[in-house]
Amino acid sequence: GESASNPLLPAIAEFWPSIVARLRSASTSLVSVNRITRSDLLSIRHVMATDQEEGPSKASLQVLISKLIMIISELCCGSDGFFVDRFENDVYPIIAKLMQDILPKDGNIMDFFSSRQPSSSLFAEQKHSLLLPILHFLQCTFESSCRYGLAGLIPSTGTMLFPLLSFRGPIGDAVVAAVKAMLAVDCDALWRGLHTLSGRSFPCNPMISSVTMVTNNNIGPASRGITASVTVASSHRMNDRDHTLSQKAGELLDFIEEL
Repeated sequence: GESASNPLLPAIAEFWPSIVARLRSASTSLVSVNRITRSDLLSIRHVMATDQEEGPSKASLQVLISKLIMIISELCCGSDGFFVDRFENDVYPIIAKLMQDILPKDGNIMDFFSSRQPSSSLFAEQKHSLLLPILHFLQCTFESSCRYGLAGLIPSTGTMLFPLLSFRGPIGDAVVAAVKAMLAVDCDALWRGLHTLSGRSFPCNPMISSVTMVTNNNIGPASRGITASVTVASSHRMNDRDHTLSQKAGELLDFIEEL
């Protein structure tokens, strides 16, 4: 049967309960360690003292989680699609919870990782050390033999990663690579979100374009002036957007066209 043709499958069945239990326990402990109050963050001295006291414990948890998701990634790649249910029901909720803890609750990514405030920068550095391993893990998962079985997770995973497109450097590259892996499986799931982030106009609907043309011909000079003002204001707001995010979203749209 299937187990006989792939000797890895019995090993997954045997060791999986202990692997996922360790991942769940380590992630829960890390989330608890990362719960520092806003008043604590105002004091650099307190943050550094806390880091000295809890740093080794936090570092060991981060290393353990990184190693566990690396093992899971290998199992996912070698399981011939057998791993889909385990990933979707056991692993993904844990990864989503870790990402929720890493990312700021108000969605202000750039301010959260800004170096303008030393205390917040120090705290952010502590919190996002797992970001690269998780991003590589997601990329490998959506490039594995399980990828089509996990297509239903692409909308939520892509939405979770979209704000990180504003990063440059290794994190930004890892986000793009992970999103590309998902687009290769189901580009339709993320197409609209990427269009919105890129600032590009959506393709015209031929059914309504003719109606729009007739309506525009009936607009008087005063109304055209108002329309022009709104257009200029919208353009100004677009110039104030994060250019890195919109540029990478545009590159991902171009990637879709090449698939």
